[in-house]
Amino acid sequence: LVKASMQVVAKRLTATVMILLASRSHAFGFSFHMHPSPLLMLRNLELSRTQAIRSVRGYWSDRGCVSNRRAATGATRFMHSNDDIAKIVKMSATSLQSHKSSDMSAVSSQVLGEVGRMVVLRCGLTAEGVSSANFQGMKVKLGEKEEGIVLWQRFPFVFALKVSQTAGELEETSATVINQNSTLKVDETLLGKTIDFQGRILGGGEASNGDDVLMFGASTAQADMATISKPMHTGITAVDSLVPIGKGQNMLVVGGLDLGRRELAIDAASKQAQEGTIVVYVVTNGKEKEVSDALKQKGALKNSIIVAVEPSQGAVDPSVCVAAAAAGTSIADYWRRKGKDTLVVVDDLEEHKKFWDQTERSILQEVGLETLANSSSAIAAANSEMRAFYSSLFQRVGYLNNQAGGGSLSMLLLVDRPRIGSGDKGKKFTMSDFDPSLYGSKVRARIQLMEDKGIAITEEVLGKLGIPSPGASAQEVQFKLKHIEELISLSDGQIILSEKMLEQGIR
Repeated sequence: LVKASMQVVAKRLTATVMILLASRSHAFGFSFHMHPSPLLMLRNLELSRTQAIRSVRGYWSDRGCVSNRRAATGATRFMHSNDDIAKIVKMSATSLQSHKSSDMSAVSSQVLGEVGRMVVLRCGLTAEGVSSANFQGMKVKLGEKEEGIVLWQRFPFVFALKVSQTAGELEETSATVINQNSTLKVDETLLGKTIDFQGRILGGGEASNGDDVLMFGASTAQADMATISKPMHTGITAVDSLVPIGKGQNMLVVGGLDLGRRELAIDAASKQAQEGTIVVYVVTNGKEKEVSDALKQKGALKNSIIVAVEPSQGAVDPSVCVAAAAAGTSIADYWRRKGKDTLVVVDDLEEHKKFWDQTERSILQEVGLETLANSSSAIAAANSEMRAFYSSLFQRVGYLNNQAGGGSLSMLLLVDRPRIGSGDKGKKFTMSDFDPSLYGSKVRARIQLMEDKGIAITEEVLGKLGIPSPGASAQEVQFKLKHIEELISLSDGQIILSEKMLEQGIR
């Protein structure tokens, strides 16, 4: 146990050092990418060094963040060192027809298209709006009848959720982002209920008349945090002893459904609900009835709120799932600020990945694959923006000090992990099977070394090394594993469920 605990501590210290080194080497890029749009705007405007420093400082001060001259100067160097990114942003912004009222009350946008209920906008923004443009959670007026909610922005592109349940029927070619945040009503009447992302009770029942809370709240401010001092018990001895987390932290649970990730989450939620914690269980896969029945059976439903995403034509919409996770976290934050301990379970993050993939494809359609492929910094920026997107959810956790309310918000995030290989452990491969376009030089060098030493390259060996076996699905598996690695680096702790132990009858 001591050795395992020391390993956990070592990993977390290593991750902290890596983050610090990354932020230093990228000249404030790590922190600045938490809100990506101002960085791109500043590059596009080609501000002088002094103007850029002032704008960076103003941006952070507007959000209660600490900014010093060294950090701002670093951001300026970072901005002016990437001419190729500036060209891409310029190209995307040349045709913008923008207007903005003096109080930043509205920003006109062009509707580029729809993907399900996600509406892709190209926003217009004048130079004066650079330091205050953070649209997430704002309302969008889509013509006379339709309304939307901004889910994310990758300037000049904005991705909004169409509130109505129709998909692909928007006739408007223009839209307006309004400086008014989307809210939902929260009070104790929601306990024991299943609701949608707008706080409406599903299956009948009176709507809540409680307090308004922002659907997309801010990350927990450092000034509001207290030292984490209380453990969050899951009721599972192996978890609580080997990978414990405190109240106010997040934990990633990685593994397939057959490995019991949902059962683990329900057990943890039930344990916490029985201890008086308010549980908000976000179901993004249409299994809310299964979750509700399980919590009820364990006597935990009365202290729980289920935020569900109802399938449309047999499938859930990724953009609705993003809104549901944000709403569930805001509901928990409402109770946290009243001094209660809360736990948010997001089951699962697969739809968040699909949403991000949709934003990538939408940008590629507008900017062009060839343009982005020739820009290494554009690819790096996209990765940072993806991390910022997930951080807007992950970093809502925290244990508040008494002045801020004194409660805690913890989080369990469930992630599917693809199986590596077809299951035929004895299947053998040769070096020629590993396509250089899919397998990096380091992986191929490792495989070549094994082949030179006469080690049989089988699916079982590749599985132990975490290398997807060659085949039609190899590329997809690699992308998913890389995605999981990024999520792990953002989380406070991880539980990775073992396929090998399941095969041995241990669950």
